[in-house]
Amino acid sequence: MLTKSDLQAIEKMIDHGNNALRVDLDASIDKKLEPLKKNIRKIRKGIDKVIDYFDQREVHLQKRVKTIEDHLGFPPQQN
Repeated sequence: MLTKSDLQAIEKMIDHGNNALRVDLDASIDKKLEPLKKNIRKIRKGIDKVIDYFDQREVHLQKRVKTIEDHLGFPPQQN
């Protein structure tokens, strides 16, 4: 029959094994997620560039419309 100290020793061994397994799993998951993280960074950079491009275009077009409206004598637009 197992004594209390035997059971505690078994529990320690199981806990140590679980911790080692958890560390291995965490490292494995991080390794597999790294390419996804890189792809997400690239996608975000691309989205930022697209947004910046269209923001610049919108500002440019707003200036052109205002110039045309001023030239034609249209009253200021209420926002």
